[in-house]
This record gives sequence, C-alpha cells and structure tokens, in this order.
Amino acid sequence: MRYGESSRIATLFTREKGKLSVIARGARRTKSRFGSALMPMSYIESVIYVKPGRSLQTLSETSHLLRFPSLARDLSKISTGLRIVELLGAVVQEEERNPGLFNLALHTLQRLSLATRYTENLALHFELKLATELGFAPLIDRDSVESIEGSGGYLAVDRGTIAVGSEGHHAVRGSRKALRAFAILAASDLDTAMRLTLDAPTRRDLESLVETFMRYHLEDAYPDRSKRVMGQIAI
Repeated sequence: MRYGESSRIATLFTREKGKLSVIARGARRTKSRFGSALMPMSYIESVIYVKPGRSLQTLSETSHLLRFPSLARDLSKISTGLRIVELLGAVVQEEERNPGLFNLALHTLQRLSLATRYTENLALHFELKLATELGFAPLIDRDSVESIEGSGGYLAVDRGTIAVGSEGHHAVRGSRKALRAFAILAASDLDTAMRLTLDAPTRRDLESLVETFMRYHLEDAYPDRSKRVMGQIAI
C-alpha cells in the first residue's frame, strides 16, 4: 500500500512476531534500499523497530534469504502463491507467533518455486494443513475412505470425516475420486501432494469440498478474492 509520496505500508509474516504491519520509508523511490524485498512471496531477513502498542512498526532494513524467481513469471505459480498469502493474511492475527504455520508457508513456497506441474495441488494441500495448524484438522479414517464406492460418499464438514452415508446436517456429497484426493492431501506431505494426478471434474469437485470445509470453520474470515481475480484473468 502506498503511503505518502515515497513510502509504503506492507504486511510481513514473521517467525518471531507473527503478522506485523510496517512502514518502509522511501520504499517507492527508484533507488530504494528495500529493492524487491517487499514483493509478495519474498523470504527476507529484516530489521524492524517494534514499539509495543503501536499498530504500525518501522521497517529499517531488508535482505533476501531465498529468492523464488519462478514465482514472478509463471501465472499458475503466481495464482497459487497469492492464494497462500491471502489465506495467511486472513487467518493470522497481529503479533500472534505461529512458527508451525510460518514453516508450513515457507516450505510450500519453496516447493512451489521448484514445481514443474500440478501447482494447484499445493494450494489445496496448504489449506488442509492450515486447518491442522488452526486446530480443526480433518479426521481421516483409512477404512472409511476405502469403503467409498463408485457412487461416491459424503464429507462431514464439521468433523472432517468421510463416510459412505450422510452423517448429520453438515455433510456434503463428493465423488469417490474427490473424497479420496481430499483424504490424501489432508494426510500427506508436500512430495506426495505433488504426485497426485487429478482430471478436471475431480479437481473441481475436490476444490468445492475443500472450500466448503474451510468456509464452515473460518466463516466470514475465509477469503476468496484471489480466486475471483485469477478466474477473471483465465477468462
């Protein structure tokens, strides 16, 4: 966000202090000392002057710890990366330290930068792992998932369980492939998620299941702006 004629307000997700809003004075000047460090999806080291009780802290210095050049060139990677950033911005509270979530975001962006295909899997995987970090992880039972037949089954979004029949008022129907993919992403690591092959109908069904599950728990905090913007670009 622009501030004055030469400064910029940015939001940083830090390992030690959680989310911080900072002012970078002079960041919009041609020869700014901040360079590209304040671009979205940057992994940087920074010097921040923090004053307790103040909503806007002062950013003094920055330097790149890792560079992810492919995240600025590939439209699919940009879409996935911005989705991760959007989710973090929506659910992380100011100055709420969460090293587990920080590491999840960092490792996901690192894997995204190296990916050559299936980048959309990472956004879905991140959402379900985010649920774990926030305390509402899906409760995946392997036997229940394997019992789903060709006609499909149900996801109970309040508990994150998968079953053949509808359980309660908060169950949504899904295809067998989509429910199995939901279970795999919820229980797997990044490498496994990147090996998951999905046809277009299954991916759409899976995206709907993940969104319904996350929206049930996050309610109005669940963001969808990046999805709508990228959908318009795709058109």
